[in-house]
Amino acid sequence: MRLFRFPHIPALVLCAVLLSAVASVGELHARRLHNEQYEYYIDLPVGWNVIDAEDLSNVGFADPHGRAVVQVFAFERERFGSMQELVGYFRNRYEARGEESEFRYQGSAAVLADLSFAAGPHPARGYFTFIASGEYWYVVSGFAPVDDYEVYHDTLLSAVDSFALGEVARRYPGPISQFYYPYPAPNQQEFEVALDEYALPLPADEGEIEASEVLIEREARLLNTWYQPGPRGGDWENAWRRFYRAIYRDNFMRLAPLVPELLRYFAHEQVAGDDVPAELLRWLQGFAYRRVGGEADVQAPLSSLISGSGDCDSLGVVYAILLHHLGYDAILMVSHRFGHAIVGVDIPGSGARFPFEGREWLVAELTAPVAIGQIDRDQADPAGWIGVDLR
Repeated sequence: MRLFRFPHIPALVLCAVLLSAVASVGELHARRLHNEQYEYYIDLPVGWNVIDAEDLSNVGFADPHGRAVVQVFAFERERFGSMQELVGYFRNRYEARGEESEFRYQGSAAVLADLSFAAGPHPARGYFTFIASGEYWYVVSGFAPVDDYEVYHDTLLSAVDSFALGEVARRYPGPISQFYYPYPAPNQQEFEVALDEYALPLPADEGEIEASEVLIEREARLLNTWYQPGPRGGDWENAWRRFYRAIYRDNFMRLAPLVPELLRYFAHEQVAGDDVPAELLRWLQGFAYRRVGGEADVQAPLSSLISGSGDCDSLGVVYAILLHHLGYDAILMVSHRFGHAIVGVDIPGSGARFPFEGREWLVAELTAPVAIGQIDRDQADPAGWIGVDLR
């Protein structure tokens, strides 16, 4: 297999030494990688490999077919006097042409550029995100040969969007999402979320709901293009996990304003801490069952809360996010065999439990009014479920 090469990458060697040069977070094969020296994370599509990590200021990755490439650069701030000097350096060095736009990522100045350039003898096209932060300039690029650009378009956007600058940023929308619509959202209005006889205020912006929907559909297209269940679908189970992680990350902080309102409700109703997961589950079970269709058929979490509706995986993501905000550990559980999703919660209690990563998770059904720990007998086989660590 011939790898598609960026002009100045040295000979591409994949070995255990290079792979270990970038410290992993979680499962290494899932490609949730942490560059400790430059303090960033990236959660690449499943099957991508490290192709160059000898110098941790310039780390390269390639897709399983050797056609698409992602590179992350880190430069000392003293090297470039301004963002435009940095962007100009890349444009000039690779004789790149295309459009660029300024935006803010995690409060820092950033530029997103859609550039075409020559990678050796091959015409290439891709996205370059330039970020100014702390001691470094960061450049996150994802590109492919022009002939393959359309088929890799969603993959490139997804890969670049998976970049997170520091631990905290792993719970905020990625750079592509923040380019699509600013975060914090600029045009929030106060919606009301019904909880029994209470109306809990939830500030939200229709633009950020649309941004989340765009991400969900993009990730579903990637999933359905490359990772269909079956012998030819590659590592589709880990691809599913990454799909839900992307939704979780994009929405974790969007749901945060509801948490103090929930805490006030639990205090007013004298709900003990041990009873909070069951009480939260009871509330979400009362939502109207709704499927939104589309490539993903997953409703954006903010939309689910505001409309009081959702299906199993939509409500499962909402439940897991809120539990994590409230200090409880939870995983999503999805099943191709059963066509269903539930949640596993790490709390005491009786009932069915799902073994995952050394723990036994108490199951929680979101779309039927049953107690926590109860599951349909026809869906009780643990082998039929895939555990998803969303964090």
